[in-house]
Amino acid sequence: MQRSQWSSAAGRAKGSTTNAKVLNDFLDALRNKVHTIERAMVLDGIDITYESFKQRWFGVNQDISTLLQVFIQHNEELALLAGRDCAPLTVKRYSTALRHTKEFIKWKYKASDFEISKLNYDLSSFFFLFQKCKKLSS
Repeated sequence: MQRSQWSSAAGRAKGSTTNAKVLNDFLDALRNKVHTIERAMVLDGIDITYESFKQRWFGVNQDISTLLQVFIQHNEELALLAGRDCAPLTVKRYSTALRHTKEFIKWKYKASDFEISKLNYDLSSFFFLFQKCKKLSS
């Protein structure tokens, strides 16, 4: 782009050529993304710093939730309701399910936990198969 085709005051390309329109649309999209991220950070109560903004821009999540973290939290909350809103046997079954899930992750992924963002149909169907085979072998 030639200097003569750029408006420093407007921060945009001058004219109505296809190239100018494409560039200006791209700049508008970037500007909108910046405002969207900024608005979300304000609503989430996150201090806007260079580092926090950069992490949001690139989709880096500092608080990565894992399957077992969520499962454990669920079981702890369920245990508080045992005998009132759920049967004690339900709590026991969820504890068993947690143990089986840990075994599955260790066996299949050679890991101690699994990121929620990576959950997909293949994992759930393979886990179902794992459970069925485990039950048959017991």
